[in-house]
Amino acid sequence: MTACSDTSINGPQFSISVELSEWASAELKALHEKIIVVAYFDGDSKHSADQTLPSLRAVYLGSTEVLIKPGKIARFSNIQFSECDYQLLQDGRYNVTINVYPDNREQMRNALRCTTLTGLSSEFDGRTRTVKCRLMNEWNDSDIPEIHSRHELIHPPHCPPALDADRLTASVDDYGLSWRPA
Repeated sequence: MTACSDTSINGPQFSISVELSEWASAELKALHEKIIVVAYFDGDSKHSADQTLPSLRAVYLGSTEVLIKPGKIARFSNIQFSECDYQLLQDGRYNVTINVYPDNREQMRNALRCTTLTGLSSEFDGRTRTVKCRLMNEWNDSDIPEIHSRHELIHPPHCPPALDADRLTASVDDYGLSWRPA
């Protein structure tokens, strides 16, 4: 094994545009909320014995966070990795994973559901990639064909006819739409 030094290896430089739904943007701005964009860097080990689980990458290079206001772009630059860690990578290839969440995660009003970006560093380097986010309690076009107001979100016109929408609460999660008594 080649000895490593205290020198650093330069990581990719890229930008992440956070595209918020209209409601998410309005809610975060009303709360004076900022957004955290996190980039994780990891890769496969050149030592096959390190690959205990195929879905997990054995070499963790690090992570970095950028805090932005809604509507702004997160710029990642001056990223440095340990040469020792970098030498453990298979063919010097590593992945970037992007997660986005509000700065104040204590409030449920601002909980976001965002796409997760992941790919090889070469797919990010020198580019601007987009992450789309909406509020956790916000439906999208695949949930309900047309929603024109928050009133329709709380009192949807398509509520099952045998049920009174004023006495029900609708919620949407990764498993779909559900109704429960208010």
